[in-house]
Amino acid sequence: MIIALVTSIALVLWTDKFGRRLVVFVASVVCTITMFVVAIIGLVPSTASLRGFCIFVACIWSLFNSALGSLGWAFVGEISSQKLRARTAGLAAGASVVFGLAFNTSVPLMRELRQLSSSSSIF
Repeated sequence: MIIALVTSIALVLWTDKFGRRLVVFVASVVCTITMFVVAIIGLVPSTASLRGFCIFVACIWSLFNSALGSLGWAFVGEISSQKLRARTAGLAAGASVVFGLAFNTSVPLMRELRQLSSSSSIF
């Protein structure tokens, strides 16, 4: 909750100063890098300091992911023409729900498969 509040305040200031396009680009790059870092951390043996570093990386990801979530819907409302705006916003919202449902149902199943088979170390 505190990360989201800090992100919202910083996002308003960053967007006014740098513009939406640069903020979204930087947030996308940082989120991608942090996801790769977490994936690499998941492949090495876990230690206490590594778990602490993973929590730090997750906080950085959360900060920039909040920025992407906030600005993503602004682009949905502005990219299309006035005539198609309602349809494209509805399509984007529907696609968001479909992807959310797909990941929310498939990730727990993948984690269960990991517990059944110890051959994979990704999940």
